[in-house]
Amino acid sequence: MKNTELILFIALSLAFFWAGNATADTDSNVWLVLKDLLQVIASLLTLIVAYKALTTWKEQHVHIERYKAVVSIEKSVHNFHSTYRHYINAASHLRRLESNGEHRDSLKPIADKEPELAVKLNSDVGILFDSIDWAETFLTPDELDKIKTCWKSVVASLNRYNHCHHLLLDKDDSSTIKEVELIGYARYMKDIGILEQQMKDEIARFKTVLLLMR
Repeated sequence: MKNTELILFIALSLAFFWAGNATADTDSNVWLVLKDLLQVIASLLTLIVAYKALTTWKEQHVHIERYKAVVSIEKSVHNFHSTYRHYINAASHLRRLESNGEHRDSLKPIADKEPELAVKLNSDVGILFDSIDWAETFLTPDELDKIKTCWKSVVASLNRYNHCHHLLLDKDDSSTIKEVELIGYARYMKDIGILEQQMKDEIARFKTVLLLMR
């Protein structure tokens, strides 16, 4: 708005300068000059008000779009988290069937959902990335850096979880069997629990970061 005030000051100064020269002419009609001057001032004020209104509208529009962008990321995080909870539950049931050798009928219906949920989880990761990519226009570099850091941490935790999960399932691979035996089945099962808690913490941190950006 400082630039606008400067322009208005210059314009009014020129208008008064013109008016001064015009009224110095004894043949000029003072009232006509004043009328013209008032018209000029009114026009300038109209332009200033219109410019200020346009600027305010743009600022509000950017704020609204920024809010919608942050909310979009929050929804993507929520959907990812929801799928992840179902996925780790199905993965746990699958390990109990294939790795632990449990043969309870109640395990299979849930365990059978693991492949489908794994695909959906990967899709949700992609959707989350796309929502962050779209929001870049409305976020500051610092905000964007914080969000991408959270996203990378979530993906890293998911990859580590899947690594442990698959090692406990892929018994046909001799190298895998060797690695599982070397580190120990109990160690991998413990890591699975730790990684589940890490993911929970990462998502909670992600949500907090987004909440503070609203």
